[in-house]
Amino acid sequence: MKTNRPRGFSFVELMVTVAVLSIVLGIAVPSFNTLVQQHRVTSQTNDLLAVLTATRSEAIKNNRNIALCAAGGPDATACSTSGNWAHWIMTVGSSTTVLRRGSINTSSGIQISSTLSSNRIVFGADGLARTGTGNSPALIGANNGSLVVCSNKISTNNRRTIAVTAGGSFSTTKSSGGC
Repeated sequence: MKTNRPRGFSFVELMVTVAVLSIVLGIAVPSFNTLVQQHRVTSQTNDLLAVLTATRSEAIKNNRNIALCAAGGPDATACSTSGNWAHWIMTVGSSTTVLRRGSINTSSGIQISSTLSSNRIVFGADGLARTGTGNSPALIGANNGSLVVCSNKISTNNRRTIAVTAGGSFSTTKSSGGC
C-alpha cells in the first residue's frame, strides 16, 4: 500500500529553523570577531619576534652592531625616535644602510609601542641587546626593554608584551588593557 505523504518542510518548521539559526549566529559572530582580532595580535607579535631574532642573528653573523628601530614611513632610511612602530627598519649600527624593512596593517587596529630608549634596539656582535643611540648604546635594563603589540578593537587579551633581556633573549606575556 502506497501512501502519498507531502515531502519537504512545512512553513512553521522552516521559520523555527531560521529563528534558531539567527540566534546562534547572533551569539557566534561577535565571539568570532574577537577571536580573529586576538589572532592578529598574536600573529604580529610572532612576526616581531622573528625580526628581533633575525636582527640578533645578523649581528652575530656579521660581527657588528645591527639595529632594529621604528621608522617614520615605508621608505625611511633613518630611525624615528618617537611614535609607534607602524614601520620599522633593520640597519647596520647607526648608519642609514637598511638591511630589511617592514610595516604593520594599522587599519586592523593593531599598534606597536616600546619602552626602548630612542625607539631602538641594537644587538652587538656578542649577541647582547642594547638600547639608545650613538656608537656605544647602554645594555637593556629591567624597565627599558619591551615592545607592546595591542589592539584597540577588543578589550580582553588585547596586549602582548615582548620583553627583551640584556642577554638577547625574548619572552612574551599576554594581558588586557588600553593601547
